[in-house]
Amino acid sequence: MATGCSTYAGAAFEGRTDSAAHARHLVSEFIARIRASAAFTVPAEALGAALLVVTELVTNVVKHAAGPCVLELELTGDALDISVWDTEPALPVMAAPDALRPSRHGLEIVHALCRDLTLEQRAGGKRIIASVPLS
Repeated sequence: MATGCSTYAGAAFEGRTDSAAHARHLVSEFIARIRASAAFTVPAEALGAALLVVTELVTNVVKHAAGPCVLELELTGDALDISVWDTEPALPVMAAPDALRPSRHGLEIVHALCRDLTLEQRAGGKRIIASVPLS
């Protein structure tokens, strides 16, 4: 477990087209703080996975939910929990694998990169928690 740095970060976004870029920046800064603590090593592959997961989740908010979203990052043991809350109450459904399908692969990608994926309806919307292994 990292010491000497915060193991939590969060931000709210308005669901604009630049929200995914801001979310990636938050993840990059968070991982940089963890690495700087010298108590926890995060491989480049794990950072890449976390950046791809947050991009997919926040992009889905921009495409499918009206209004803002909240992004929370938390270091839990050897994983980064990425939590995204938005105002769309319907839970996403993972489409059956189809290499010829031109889109709707985001949730498949997230599922493949995560140790655990939780989808839950919440008051005023839903929350998705993706646990990305960092080791």
